[in-house]
Amino acid sequence: MMILGNWLLWYQINVKKWIFLEAGEAKTTIDSHHAQITHAIKRQVRLGLDIMEGADVETAIRDIHRTSVAHLEPNRTKDQNKRAKNTLPGNSNLFEWTWPGEGSMAGYILGREIPNVGEWTKFSPAQISNLQKKKIKIPEPMSSTHTTPKNEWVIAMPNISGALPLQLL
Repeated sequence: MMILGNWLLWYQINVKKWIFLEAGEAKTTIDSHHAQITHAIKRQVRLGLDIMEGADVETAIRDIHRTSVAHLEPNRTKDQNKRAKNTLPGNSNLFEWTWPGEGSMAGYILGREIPNVGEWTKFSPAQISNLQKKKIKIPEPMSSTHTTPKNEWVIAMPNISGALPLQLL
């Protein structure tokens, strides 16, 4: 959770919310997308085409709408201080997280037990700094150029009168 708090500075990605979900809990869009990828890979294998390297995976899923592929190789190094871990107290009991990027709560990490219900547990920048046992470094993984999807991903969005198609860009 501490690492995600740095994403705005490192990657210009403002993580607004993170909710831990159990299998089958209102994440059908994500599950559906993973099922499409799995199906495309199994289809390649059934056609007699082996999946031996990343380029084979890229070939298998290239026609899935709005899907890009890249190879990421993390730069894991031996940490001299393996016992030192950056943890927030009580984090295993918190299932919704947010990192306010602006306003009076900028720099805080907020967590709560039930998504959208109850009071936030607030971790101030000073508390976070005191809880850090080791310095958080920006990861520098090696990555290949990601593929460019050929087709847009179209999802039906619910509304009062039914479902309207929405094209995500």
